[in-house]
Amino acid sequence: MEGKVILSSSDGQVFEVDMKVAMISQTLSNMLKDTEDTGSETAPIKLANVSSRIFNLIIEYGKYHVEAQKSDTSEPTADLKKRVRELVADDKDTFFQLMIAANFLHIQSLLDLSYQIVAEDIAACKDQQMIRQKYNIENDYSPEEEEEVLKLHNIFE
Repeated sequence: MEGKVILSSSDGQVFEVDMKVAMISQTLSNMLKDTEDTGSETAPIKLANVSSRIFNLIIEYGKYHVEAQKSDTSEPTADLKKRVRELVADDKDTFFQLMIAANFLHIQSLLDLSYQIVAEDIAACKDQQMIRQKYNIENDYSPEEEEEVLKLHNIFE
């Protein structure tokens, strides 16, 4: 498939996206195949669960992904992971919205990279307090419960 596809975000912004970029999404790939089969390619495909802000990030990732596939880079995954980190910087809310959109759009490569980033971030934390702080997780354990869980699982020793 060559050319462009017209997509609409949940907030009504319309995007003209290169077909190769759109095809990294299994959801879009299936939708495009369906519209190709029925011959109804004129209306924009509405992405009800993806805002324009997040869809812009998805498009940027898609462009990086397509370029990485074309390049001779020996470490395309490392480069893509670096690019994803750059896209969301330290904004965890945006990062998790990007993950949710990647899940909705079935962009497995972006999901895998996102999981790696979260795993690396958690592994870099020295204790559960750092994890809670980094991901804004409320501690709902009493001090006694927390001590018991730490003894039982010996996670941070």
